[in-house]
Amino acid sequence: MTVVDVDRLVDDLADVVHGVVRAVACTADGTPLATSAGLPPAQASRLAALAAGIAGLAAGTAAVLGATRVHCTTIEMAQGALVLTTLPDGTHLAVLTIRE
Repeated sequence: MTVVDVDRLVDDLADVVHGVVRAVACTADGTPLATSAGLPPAQASRLAALAAGIAGLAAGTAAVLGATRVHCTTIEMAQGALVLTTLPDGTHLAVLTIRE
């Protein structure tokens, strides 16, 4: 899959899935790989860094508790949620949703 394909998939996720307002795919160290349209580069970098940090915290917590892998981390907020998943290759997908 090319970078253009990943960019398009992430953009389509935010465009097609009801309630999704922003999405970013990033490396394990927080470097953005693909972002949804309309997400300014500075915000994409910030969201990618947050996603990597949260994923690291979740993985560390799982290890302490004897679990092998975190499948999904969700932070619910008054306005919506941040849903984070880590793929087997170590990349992350962070999705911001809006509560309606």
